[in-house]
Amino acid sequence: MAPVQLSRSGPPEVNAKTMQTSEPWVFAGGDIAGLANTTMESVNNGKQAAWHIHKYVQSLHGVSVESTLRLPLLYNVGDLLDISVEMCGLKFPSSFSLASAPPIITTTMIQRASKEGWGFTPHENIQT
Repeated sequence: MAPVQLSRSGPPEVNAKTMQTSEPWVFAGGDIAGLANTTMESVNNGKQAAWHIHKYVQSLHGVSVESTLRLPLLYNVGDLLDISVEMCGLKFPSSFSLASAPPIITTTMIQRASKEGWGFTPHENIQT
C-alpha cells in the first residue's frame, strides 16, 4: 500500500473526519478504515469517504463545495405511510425494535437508531 502510511495494527492511518489517508488522493472507508465497530458505522464511514472524495475531486477543478457534510437522502412514497404501532397503551413510531444486538448496547447508539426510525429498544440491554 506504499506510499500510504499504515497504523501499527495494519489498516491505513485515516483522518476520522474526512476518511483521507496520508496520501491526499487516497481515501478509506468501511472496514478497511479500521475505525468502525459495527456494520452500520462501516457503512457510514464509506458515505463519509464518498463525500470527501467528491470535495477533493471538485477542489482539483477549482470548484468549491460547502464544508457541511451532505449525503443524499433516499425518498419514496412509502415514507409517507404511518407504520406506528400501539402496544400495552404505548404508541411507537414503528414496529421495528432493536433487541439483543451490538448496535444497541449504548444510549448513544439507541438515540441514533431512534432518529433513523427504529421504534423501541428493550431497556435491559443498555450499558452505561
